[in-house]
Amino acid sequence: MSVDSVVLTYTISGKRLGGEAFSRTTTQSFAKAREGVVGDNAKTLTLTSASPIFRKNRAGVLSPTSIVITANGQNLTQAGSFTASDSVTLTSVTEDSSGGSATVTSANFVDGMTVTYTADSADGSISDTVTLNQLDEGSGNITALLSNEAHVLPASNAGVVSSYVGSGTTISVFEGATALDYDATGTTAGHWDVSVTQSPPRSRLGYEP
Repeated sequence: MSVDSVVLTYTISGKRLGGEAFSRTTTQSFAKAREGVVGDNAKTLTLTSASPIFRKNRAGVLSPTSIVITANGQNLTQAGSFTASDSVTLTSVTEDSSGGSATVTSANFVDGMTVTYTADSADGSISDTVTLNQLDEGSGNITALLSNEAHVLPASNAGVVSSYVGSGTTISVFEGATALDYDATGTTAGHWDVSVTQSPPRSRLGYEP
């Protein structure tokens, strides 16, 4: 079955630095951006962050001092807009038909906040979102991060995806601010493994006539 959106759920299991077992889940979503009229180019939008994390040291200081969020749009005709959750104020904001950029400072940052860029209604109001997280040195919290939480795939009016470029993701797992290692088994201290399920099951984003 061919569909217009799919969600992948990653189940990450492993052992902490001290050997205790853990399990976490996180999701990645995909959606098609179809051409509005046969022959038109599909409109796409990708949002990336210079880093997905602020690190808090034992003295309570966050680093880096700021993170830049960049929106890259293709075939858009109007400027879109940035918004942030938790009433966070974005700085150095630029918005145009190619996308734009915005900055989250450590002073304004809220753990788990999201930044979204939404295209103009003339461009279908397509959007992309990134999440910024805080890692605390010495906390022992397990945090699983994806470098690409959501991706819009360009598609023809008939639903044929023209490119999957940039749709992959990198999974990172931390205990506090210490990165744990992937080893495909997750049975020894400081290591993890991952399994993936898809919703809806047994479907694909390709085209079936």
